[in-house]
Amino acid sequence: EITPESDSFEGEKKNKTGKTAEFGKYIVSTFLSDAKGIGMDIGKTENMCTKKYDYDKINGILKIRYRMAGDYLVINPDGRRKSLSDYFTDRKVPRSERDRIPLLTCGSEVLWVIGLRSGESCRIDTKTKTVLTVSVEQYGG
Repeated sequence: EITPESDSFEGEKKNKTGKTAEFGKYIVSTFLSDAKGIGMDIGKTENMCTKKYDYDKINGILKIRYRMAGDYLVINPDGRRKSLSDYFTDRKVPRSERDRIPLLTCGSEVLWVIGLRSGESCRIDTKTKTVLTVSVEQYGG
């Protein structure tokens, strides 16, 4: 079950129903679907507010939260990693904004720096059977 908390949004990996919850000034929605017919969309994600992942590659509980020490992104399909801190430095994200950018995480691995970049470890491919769609909408100010 996905449950909102004051500073996180968690979901057990094996829950197959769509869920929606609030996280700060964001509304987060998840939905699972069959990968049949995904065809030309292999390896692509939706947009900066919606991402799709290979559900069976996720090994743990997903959480939306802000950054923590030790966070990293998988930046290549071969598994090469980059620390989130280095990613923010390379992208020239101001230090004052880094603690306000929500992340979709599985442990210390960042699957999605919401609004910026998606990691490579759970990318959809020709072997994908189940697709997890995650959408984030900002409301208010």
